[in-house]
Amino acid sequence: MTNAADFPDDIEALKALLLLSQAKIANQDGQLSTQDTLIERKEDRIKRLEKLLADFKRALFGAKSEKSNTSWRWKISKRPWP
Repeated sequence: MTNAADFPDDIEALKALLLLSQAKIANQDGQLSTQDTLIERKEDRIKRLEKLLADFKRALFGAKSEKSNTSWRWKISKRPWP
């Protein structure tokens, strides 16, 4: 129903269509709200996991993992092997 001619002329039928449309919109709003809540929870979990991963990396490699990660490669490549 995209044209005005497609709508019924009866006021009660128009009211029923309006109520049906409002119910669909309310249902979709509820679904979106549920999905938004789920997305927020997942984003929070991702942030916690990224922080935990950073803490693990810091514990494993030290506070400056980027610098120490490249420096050990340089030390190994310049080290004379027996």
